[in-house]
Amino acid sequence: MRIGILSTPNTLALGPVTTGLIANGIPVDCILLDSKGLSDYQVEYVRERTGGMLEPVPLGKLEDFHIPFFHLKSHLSDACYELVKERELDLLISASSPSILDQRILNASKIGIVGCHPGLLPRFRGSCCVEWAIDMDEPVGNTIYFLSKGIDEGPVVIQETIELTKKDTYQDVRQKAYLAGFDLLARGVRKIIDECLDPRKMQYQVGGKKFKTMTDKKLKTVMDKLQKGAYVYQI
Repeated sequence: MRIGILSTPNTLALGPVTTGLIANGIPVDCILLDSKGLSDYQVEYVRERTGGMLEPVPLGKLEDFHIPFFHLKSHLSDACYELVKERELDLLISASSPSILDQRILNASKIGIVGCHPGLLPRFRGSCCVEWAIDMDEPVGNTIYFLSKGIDEGPVVIQETIELTKKDTYQDVRQKAYLAGFDLLARGVRKIIDECLDPRKMQYQVGGKKFKTMTDKKLKTVMDKLQKGAYVYQI
């Protein structure tokens, strides 16, 4: 299977996603980088969430894998679409693509695009799903799914809850969520390969709720809840 990664140079996802795939015996044909990059706000947002415990892996550290890199204006560009077609890619993996992927690129590879959502779908769609789950005393977890036109609506490949302790701070929880997501993504891709999964033959998600970005005031209550060990899933 020919696999490509959609990413950007300043995301912390690219390094762990690439190394995770290789560690699971999954070869990567190429990495398609959107030159737009994440905004300074987005980079700082992740740094604050994790307490600076996770940082992007410099692209130079991935050179030992001998994977071709292609720097593109956008993942929505004609050049990106044509590259996917020319390299006959079977599957694309979104590792923090900064673009809202349109139907053309969603359909460009033979199978589709798979990504990781930091929440248990379909119950938790949208933003701040880790935080909303804690606020509502529901499990925190990640879902690997096929991307679709609808937000967080594509077929689920695999999902898994995250074990938390009463000693975990908010930054600890967020770091665990990111790292568990990278690991689960590699296992999800392995499942797609081994079971020959095809999103066109799988059920799309129904139900659930699309959550909005949590306010700073509300986030403070979530952080305090974790600090007190009051979240019901802290063991």
